[in-house]
Amino acid sequence: MQTRFDKQDRYCWPQSLIFRDKLSPIHWSVNYTYEESRTGKLSGNQLEPAIDTTVPLSFENKINIANNCGKDDLCIPDLKVRAVADREKFLLGTKDNTLLVNVTVQNGGEDSYETKLFFDVPKGFEYSGVVSTDEKTAPSCSPTTEKPDEDGRWTFACELGNPLPQQKTLSTTVRITANEKDPPVKPIEIRAFVNSSNEEVEDTENDNYVSFTIPVDFRNQLTLNGRSNPEQIDFSTRNRTPEDVFDDTEIGPVVSHLYQVSNRGPSVVDAATLDIFWPSFSADGGHLLYIITDPVISDPSKGRCRVKQMQNINPLNLRIMNEHIPTDAPHRIHSVDYDKTEHLVEGSEERQIYTTPSHRSGTGGTWEFKEKPQAPVEYEYIPDDEYIDEDEDYDRKGSRVKRETRRTFKQNPAKLRSEDRIVPEKARFSDLRQAVKESKEAGGAIDYHGILSRATVDCNSLRCTHIECDLSNIGEDEFVLIEIFSRLYTNTLVDERNPGGEISSLALARVTTSKLNLPHKPTLVIAVTTSLNAVDGEASAAGVPWWLYLLAILIGLVLLALLILLLWRCGFFKRNRPHAEKAQRTENRDPDGHYADTKTRYAGLDTYNQQSHGQML
Repeated sequence: MQTRFDKQDRYCWPQSLIFRDKLSPIHWSVNYTYEESRTGKLSGNQLEPAIDTTVPLSFENKINIANNCGKDDLCIPDLKVRAVADREKFLLGTKDNTLLVNVTVQNGGEDSYETKLFFDVPKGFEYSGVVSTDEKTAPSCSPTTEKPDEDGRWTFACELGNPLPQQKTLSTTVRITANEKDPPVKPIEIRAFVNSSNEEVEDTENDNYVSFTIPVDFRNQLTLNGRSNPEQIDFSTRNRTPEDVFDDTEIGPVVSHLYQVSNRGPSVVDAATLDIFWPSFSADGGHLLYIITDPVISDPSKGRCRVKQMQNINPLNLRIMNEHIPTDAPHRIHSVDYDKTEHLVEGSEERQIYTTPSHRSGTGGTWEFKEKPQAPVEYEYIPDDEYIDEDEDYDRKGSRVKRETRRTFKQNPAKLRSEDRIVPEKARFSDLRQAVKESKEAGGAIDYHGILSRATVDCNSLRCTHIECDLSNIGEDEFVLIEIFSRLYTNTLVDERNPGGEISSLALARVTTSKLNLPHKPTLVIAVTTSLNAVDGEASAAGVPWWLYLLAILIGLVLLALLILLLWRCGFFKRNRPHAEKAQRTENRDPDGHYADTKTRYAGLDTYNQQSHGQML
């Protein structure tokens, strides 16, 4: 710095300094010198100034900053840090994806200088700010590095005080937010550390660090419910319809099953599947629940359904009279409304029949079904892609159905070699029946860990119809309803002398994919039942012999005769007459008396005439 001094002048220069280290003394030094003119001459008669050589040309000194460190001038703090999260488990997929970590720093010793709080932002989270709960201004925090470490963690440093006085406690809330594209999938480790520029005693440094773990969960409470409409059907074992039918109303009553897939939240179900196994045929191969139309889904934007065996939809090419109306569902079906399901129809022979529940969802309404024209053709089941069905043929009411006896895997050069592929074990009918039994005992949907799945159930060999539904984007408290319409083929029950019972279908629901790479919840299984009640009034009436009617009449007559005899012996029929009394003639007449005749209602005695009025009593 250069300046000009006149004779007898004195100047002062104030200087502002910023320093962080308040423990070490501030050292300063000043030196001065005279700068001669470039020409070595001064203007006029002025003399060249001279510097006093008796005093030093530089000055050095130090300043000690006042502190609260005691007589030894050494500050020994005792820092402690505690941290706790605002939840015990972090749920992904919820509307609130922010995690709050409450950090408390306490200084139990002397003043702590350049106190800093370090905390880690785990992988899958983003730093969203810090809030001080007991101070007017929040501490200033910034990352310590330009890039995260090899584990994807960022380390942030927050300045808490310079100094942080003794016995001072600061509470700070750190806010971190889960990344929507790359959220955390592993348990979240929270770490925090506090230190200062003045050293602590080694014995007190253990509480300068804190670490804890928060588990991560992806909760989508998928629920599955179902019911049958109607719950029970009465059918006559003697009322057989003609073979040549034209309308669907001629084969039997409408039976619909309603399925409901709900998400109780809080996470969103990005994708789920619903597989329904429908009892289109009985154990003997006859039509049972005859599907008359495609499955109906209430909200097409949330899913679609397809029938894997398309030939099982109206295979006789009947005219659909559209008497079936989709069920309105303004609200969720409650579990108390669901019927228990049965997978086995008991009778003289063990008959194994399936039924499927139909669920509908959404805003409710009415749909009109328009059937596609179908030509009566000879059909066969479509085999699964993983094998080819061969050999055995079965006749089903004139239709030839080919069932697998040997499975040969197709060779696809674009895929893995067949010997390297993992072939899932196929489910048997006993597996389906066991799942229905477990659902019935539980009274509704259950968590299922068995073999049943979309890939393992082969309806081509189990005489059922496989309906596959792919659902998507089911938010919290939302649901989807799917309804399947059929008609009970009563001729099959009559021909097979079915005594009635229960037919049940099975539905499996599970979460398939999501934005998060987390294990999914178990598969849900529910069975829905339609009860069958065989009614045969003619057979019961024709089975009573005529002599039983005659015997009943005779017994009735005998009982009536005995009753009459009993009443007669008790004197019920004997008539009791009142005792007869003779009238006596008297001569005493009451002068004030009156008599009655046909002409005068009341007349005096002086007008009485025996010939006109008769004998006076």
